[in-house]
Amino acid sequence: MLLRGADDEQPRSVNYAQLLGLVRQSANLFSSLGGTRPGVAYMLPTLIETHAVLWGAETAGYAVPINFLLQPDHIKSLLEASEAKILVTLGPHPQLDIWGKSLELKRQLPHLILIRVAPPGSEPVDDVIDLFDALANQPDDRLAMLINMAEAMILQPIFIPVAQQACQN
Repeated sequence: MLLRGADDEQPRSVNYAQLLGLVRQSANLFSSLGGTRPGVAYMLPTLIETHAVLWGAETAGYAVPINFLLQPDHIKSLLEASEAKILVTLGPHPQLDIWGKSLELKRQLPHLILIRVAPPGSEPVDDVIDLFDALANQPDDRLAMLINMAEAMILQPIFIPVAQQACQN
């Protein structure tokens, strides 16, 4: 996958064990920021991080995928209707205007937690969390969040064998 799409950019790839680690880190991050069962909206193109955000959001709470081609007023309505607490978005990009829309949404919805996907080393932005920095502070080998026993009993037969097999590959 390419984050910037630059001619000289080296493609990134992950194996299944690494993806599982990213999903766990994302779920842990979303739980730590949004509490129990947070709504996590995202406006991202197809990136490795998009998969981690989607599955991490579903693990911690629920995902709200948003088409970044919509106008900010429509996106705001979707965020309000879904009660999403977190918005994960692409940082500045030469061809996509996702970042500008995200900053406008943050201005209109000050309670919204804004997380930016940007190349490592990007300049920090006030009141915006950098995804890569935040994930680095989360464990990738376990879910740190608490889930109730009913959920654990439902999820265990599904995820444990798949996760174990993925980690062996």
